[in-house]
Amino acid sequence: HWLISQMKLPNLSDYIEQIMSVAINFLEDHQSVNKIRGISCLHHLIKNTSAEEMRWLNRAEVVYDKLKNQMYLKEAAVVECLLPCLFDILGVLESPPDLNRHNYVLDALLRNTEGENLLALRKIYVCCLRILLEKVGIYSVRHLKQVIKIVGNYLEVDDGFGEASARPDALKLLESIIKVAWPRIGQHADTILKLCLNFIADINCATVQNGNILNIQSDLTDGTVQCLILLSEICSEVLPCLRASLRAGMARAQNDSHLFDILHKQLEKIDT
Repeated sequence: HWLISQMKLPNLSDYIEQIMSVAINFLEDHQSVNKIRGISCLHHLIKNTSAEEMRWLNRAEVVYDKLKNQMYLKEAAVVECLLPCLFDILGVLESPPDLNRHNYVLDALLRNTEGENLLALRKIYVCCLRILLEKVGIYSVRHLKQVIKIVGNYLEVDDGFGEASARPDALKLLESIIKVAWPRIGQHADTILKLCLNFIADINCATVQNGNILNIQSDLTDGTVQCLILLSEICSEVLPCLRASLRAGMARAQNDSHLFDILHKQLEKIDT
């Protein structure tokens, strides 16, 4: 593994079959540490050989099949290495509009993301889902309803304010899907507006004294409002409803100076 990682483009070209053989043997081992080594070797190979060389003799197809078959794994460390490598080999095999393999992996990833309960995997899945949707681009519209449902579910779950929280990545996913699937966003504008406003209320109603958590709360609120601003740029009819909702929240928060100031700040941001 160490020796392979020291070899760079173009020196790997003469040893592709040997490296693939070693890497796949590692990948198919039952121990997670060896699987990670195998994935790391394959990823290094993909990055340090040309796409044409990887497509010769169905090499890329073989790598894709081997990686795809590992998507059922539940070890967070393995999944964190596996998905970026799988995305890169997809880029070697396909480009828009021919995205059959991308769609297969995206469907599987959506199922895994939607049904996952482990916090570590939830964070990895939602982060990687955003990356893959950005690669697919406008063709992600066929998954739009399911993606918005996933974002809503992830934002509803209080998984704390630490590094393990998946909610910041869920907001980034929402921002990305609004950008890449903007022609169809109008059909889901009401749903997005409600889940964003509910999230702002949820994270700011809790009494928090810790300064770091207050900063995280502020960042999450800013990220949510950024999604709402993007939404209002695409669907102008959302803006009056958004302003009215924030003003109503300020009226109910007269006795909570912290929440009132947050809502007032976000209203000013939207008005500008």
